[in-house]
Amino acid sequence: MAAKKNVRKGKVSRSAGRFGVRYGRKDRKLVADLEIRTHAPHTCAKCDMPSVRRIGTGIWECRKCGYKFAGGTFIPQTAVGKTFQNTMKNALSDSASKYHYAFLDEEEQEDEY
Repeated sequence: MAAKKNVRKGKVSRSAGRFGVRYGRKDRKLVADLEIRTHAPHTCAKCDMPSVRRIGTGIWECRKCGYKFAGGTFIPQTAVGKTFQNTMKNALSDSASKYHYAFLDEEEQEDEY
């Protein structure tokens, strides 16, 4: 008689389990990962509280201070947005002594924390 294997059963599909067997395992996994990142607590740029929630496609709002801003569709700040801000900061750092850019000050405050 063959011994029974201890097979671990559990929720593999997480939040995408609502799709059942449809759409394939990879697509369901991508949806579940995306939903986890979207619903995770995000930190507000103004008050530094983890209370930013998505209120629409690309629209995010802090429930603590009411700060509303545009961001990525599924996460408040995308990798491309971060790259662009770093590029602009580096490009304008040479002329920063001549001109004052308010958005550079905001980014420096965010990077300190």
